[in-house]
Amino acid sequence: MNNNSTWKQQVGQQLQVANQQINLCQHEIQQRKDCPDEQLFLQNALGAVAKAWEIIESNK
Repeated sequence: MNNNSTWKQQVGQQLQVANQQINLCQHEIQQRKDCPDEQLFLQNALGAVAKAWEIIESNK
């Protein structure tokens, strides 16, 4: 395995952890209802994770 695929795997693992945490936050926010600021932060976090995956995939 070369360094290029190693860093992509490591970053991918961290993104999976981030995504799990985001999903937990999403569940909590949905339970509380009426939290527009938190929903916005959550959407921004999801967008950042998606963009990071896009960058990794485009550099394969």
